Amino acid sequence: MFKLNELARQVDQCKEEIDNRNRNNLYAFSTGAWIISAAIMVASLVLPEYQNLLISHGVLFIYICIMFVIARYCKKKRIARIRSVMYLLMAPLMLSAVVVGTIADPQKPAITILIFLCIIPLFIIDKPWHIILYQLFFGGLFVFCGYLWKDPQVYKNDMLYFPIYFAYIVGANAFILIDKIGSARNFTLVRHESAHDSLTELLNRKSGEKKVRELLKAQVHGTFAIVDLDNFKDINDRYGHQAGDEVLRQAAEAMKSVFRTSDVIWRLGGDEFAIYAVSMLDHEAYQKRFSALLQKMMEISVPSCGIIRVQVSAGCTICLSEEMNFEKIYKSSDDALYEAKNSGKGKIVFSYSR
Repeated sequence: MFKLNELARQVDQCKEEIDNRNRNNLYAFSTGAWIISAAIMVASLVLPEYQNLLISHGVLFIYICIMFVIARYCKKKRIARIRSVMYLLMAPLMLSAVVVGTIADPQKPAITILIFLCIIPLFIIDKPWHIILYQLFFGGLFVFCGYLWKDPQVYKNDMLYFPIYFAYIVGANAFILIDKIGSARNFTLVRHESAHDSLTELLNRKSGEKKVRELLKAQVHGTFAIVDLDNFKDINDRYGHQAGDEVLRQAAEAMKSVFRTSDVIWRLGGDEFAIYAVSMLDHEAYQKRFSALLQKMMEISVPSCGIIRVQVSAGCTICLSEEMNFEKIYKSSDDALYEAKNSGKGKIVFSYSR
């Protein structure tokens, strides 16, 4: 039970990566199913032995075509609730397996439902209990329908092996799911570490710049700022580099608390940071944010040293141009920062990119 709860927690931690994999899995499943169903459809049209199944194979082919179109759409548009979509799309296949194993052929042992219960959940990555309940529902539906429609002796034989095989299928799927969730979690951790600064947990220079370039390319206007901690070398010299590192960490937390989650904040290097405040085009509004940041900086406290009053200077460029260029706004903000530091530090200077 604890292991299942831990896996559910890990699914929440790497939700984005798991949903990406689910989109790819749905697309791969629907593509393979389309090829197989198309081949079966052709065989039903050509071979006399299969022509009595032409209608059922035709219905299957049409449904798989619909699934394929939906899968392509989900992958392209990055549908958020992809796991719910997958459960719904797989449900008719599971239901058809129940019908084939009971109502449609009550005189033969059930095979199709076991195959589907084993294979279909392999394409879904979700919290373990969700998948287990999904299997239990269709397994229970098979047992109920078999009781109503199957030949009593055949049903009795089915019930001798079905619980054993079902338990094996659920267990095997659970172990495979553990590996899949672990893989997604490890990938998420590695990707996070490669994109973030290890000291401050902000985006690193490469990742931050990439995000801003994407925003500029998409014509998302905002204000770009380069923020510098004034006289940071004096803090290192007076209190030591460990205290300096703590100041940088708390400065990063102050920036995250003052600005929004939609804003892009990253560490340029050393004691310099960069911020792209999305859709913030009023210099007075930005000045208020900067004043709040200054207040937070003045409250930085290192346990071994007490309060360390930190001042910051900032050079900002309000991006209004229709053809925004990262190099241009970076130079503009850097020049504004130089002006701010030369005019007494602890100040903010604005420029405009039109």
